[in-house]
Amino acid sequence: MILIVRGMYQNGIKIKGYFKFLQGYEYVGNCLGNKFNGEGSLFYPSGKIITGEWKDYDIVGKGKIEYPSGEVYYGEIKDLKKHGKGYLFFNDGSKYVGEFKEGQINGYGSYFVNEEPLETGNWVNGELESAIEIDEMLLEQEHNFEMKELAGMMRSTKAIPEMKANKGK
Repeated sequence: MILIVRGMYQNGIKIKGYFKFLQGYEYVGNCLGNKFNGEGSLFYPSGKIITGEWKDYDIVGKGKIEYPSGEVYYGEIKDLKKHGKGYLFFNDGSKYVGEFKEGQINGYGSYFVNEEPLETGNWVNGELESAIEIDEMLLEQEHNFEMKELAGMMRSTKAIPEMKANKGK
């Protein structure tokens, strides 16, 4: 249930908005009527923030998830969870680059510490199931390509949370 709605209208239809829900969630960003459509951020009472391109209350494709713990995920999102290819940055500076399924590390990926690959292989529910020998040259090429893709995602999801301070005014 929506408690508060503020927004900008065009031809009588809300196109940007601030929504506050009874459960404590808040959304700031583009909309079409009362549906999240376009760039925006969903703020959870726990401190979790999901930013990206929305269509009818769900992220379309890639986005960013910030966790209260300080971990940050950039990548594909489905049903508001990490799902597909992405990058998960941990508080200690390590990161996982690879596949996710329904919010968990699942599939082919690499775990890095100090930018060096520590483990690469097939992961199931966050655990390395089968390691593979790391081909340094191939891994470096993949890493360079992924870092360019990541930089683009970071730029596209950077400005939305700043809008929360304005509450869609």
